Amino acid sequence: MLNDEDILKSALAYGDQRAFRKIFDTYYPQTLGFMRQVMRTDEDAKDVAQEVFVKVWTMRAILPEIRSISSYIFRMSVNTALNFARNNKRYSGKLSMDISDNQLIEELIDTKEKELKITRIVQEMPEQRRKIFIMSRFELISNEQIASILGISKKTVENHLNLALKQLRLSGIF
Repeated sequence: MLNDEDILKSALAYGDQRAFRKIFDTYYPQTLGFMRQVMRTDEDAKDVAQEVFVKVWTMRAILPEIRSISSYIFRMSVNTALNFARNNKRYSGKLSMDISDNQLIEELIDTKEKELKITRIVQEMPEQRRKIFIMSRFELISNEQIASILGISKKTVENHLNLALKQLRLSGIF
């Protein structure tokens, strides 16, 4: 079942400005607060926070693939702040945070490893479960629509999704 965040991500991916406004109103205050902690001036904090949301807008097409908007925006905030500091002589490469390039690379590698592990586990699922999981989680099709497409009950779809998620949890991914 689609939650509000999934609906917002999908709407924004198609250029819905109201969805962007909702995301901006929700996450900009947190982003600005974070930037005020790590940047040297309030003006820099505002500039970098705004740049984050420009990037959210320009990268909106990939949002349905993102698991968590808040994590995505936080990671983008860290990367944008690091890039700003690298390109600004006043910072001489230093920010008021303890996140190094090596940590970011390690997190990226960890994320890629998790994606590969999820892909492997999904490929090992029984065919029907795999189809249902992919339709639900990657194609964002509702349980009712999946049931209709596959000619099965909604309850069967829900059971397969529960089993798929249980399989992923048992693998230690979640």
